Amino acid sequence: MNGERPMPPLVKIERHDLDEHFGIIGHNQRAVSAEEEILENNILKEFLVVENEEIIVKNELDLEADEQPPPKLRKLNIDNSQETSELVEKVENLNREIHGMRAEMSILIDMVATQTTYIQQLLAKTQAMNDAEVETFPIRNEAHLMEVNLKISLDNRQDFITKIKGLLIQAPISRSLKKVMAEDIILAYNMDGVSNKKSLRTYANFVSVLLEAIQITDETQPAEKILRNAMACVKNSANKSKMRKSRAESANLEFEHL
Repeated sequence: MNGERPMPPLVKIERHDLDEHFGIIGHNQRAVSAEEEILENNILKEFLVVENEEIIVKNELDLEADEQPPPKLRKLNIDNSQETSELVEKVENLNREIHGMRAEMSILIDMVATQTTYIQQLLAKTQAMNDAEVETFPIRNEAHLMEVNLKISLDNRQDFITKIKGLLIQAPISRSLKKVMAEDIILAYNMDGVSNKKSLRTYANFVSVLLEAIQITDETQPAEKILRNAMACVKNSANKSKMRKSRAESANLEFEHL
């Protein structure tokens, strides 16, 4: 027999059921799609409403800002005589303070300059004294004594006194005197130039600082008396040493002749 083969009744029933089932699913899918579209439209509407409200609020704020009057600047009334008088007085007080500060600064500058000059002079003098210390003492001979006497002045005599005192305090003056004057000078001089000796007083500048240094070192007796005794001790010691040397030489000669 030609043509389509008729379906069995059971198959028809199953097919009908499947069509109904898939029909329900399709209907449900369309319903979901419709709901989704409605939800999206609602969200879009709400967004537009919020955006419109923000634009409206912004426009209102801009309008309010435009309507605000500009800030008022305080105008200085220079015609007010009281304020002008107070301002002038403040300026004058400030000028007086500045002039006072300038005067004080000028005084300070002068003081610093004076102190600087004094320090420079002191350093120069100290350096000169330090350079000359080794050559100044002890005084070796008459030419050296004359040179030292000429060097001493009112400006530096205190420096010489300090130096001589520093030498004298190192031992009893009867021994330390040879740190100021060499033994040959002490033997050749005395204070008054008697007994075939030369006078130490001829060199007044040197004698003056020497006596003052001695008095500072030893206050128990007058400085001149201490100096005379010290010079006498040096001479006695020198004579004794000379006698011992002479005896030793004589003894050597006698021994050689034996």
